[in-house]
Amino acid sequence: PGRADCTSIRAGLHIPSERFVVALFGRIEPAKGQHVLVDAVARLVKRGVDVHAVLYGHPMAPGHLRDLQSQIVRLGVNDRVTYAGYHPDPQAIMSCFDCVVLTTYNETFGLVLIEAMRAGSAVIGTNTGGVPEIIEDGATGLLVPPGDAAALADAIERLVRDRGLRDRLAMAGKRSADERFSEEKHFAQLLTWLRGATQ
Repeated sequence: PGRADCTSIRAGLHIPSERFVVALFGRIEPAKGQHVLVDAVARLVKRGVDVHAVLYGHPMAPGHLRDLQSQIVRLGVNDRVTYAGYHPDPQAIMSCFDCVVLTTYNETFGLVLIEAMRAGSAVIGTNTGGVPEIIEDGATGLLVPPGDAAALADAIERLVRDRGLRDRLAMAGKRSADERFSEEKHFAQLLTWLRGATQ
């Protein structure tokens, strides 16, 4: 989307234009770790970091959504964390945020990271499952231990404080994701496999 679209999205979420915004896309359930991001935001606010988190996703566990909302109130970050519900095309809006995070405790692959990287967003993911195969820590994104809100807060703050690092990670991540995970490349590999299978 163009700049005007992103401006409208932020305005619709009632987020000040100068604030650093982190987005998380994923089903609302404990294993996806949204509560870890909420905790990280609370830590950052205490440090005086001007940050906001937006959570997108369908509530697969309604009880967990209630727990998240209670956690947000308990930590006093009502004005710093927004639950924006389900979005039908996450990749279309990912570039509107300063970074996209994946906080799952065990991720087999991590498609959302590839989508975010190809959209040109800086990414932070948990160092588990297939995520380290997507993110090269410090080169195409940042990795943090799953469930570690302190480490996540530190990683987000690095991107807030260092715009150059954020831009380098975003550019390198996009280049890596485009080269390794493009639809064209996957289609070509599938054709090669099918031709080999029929010979």
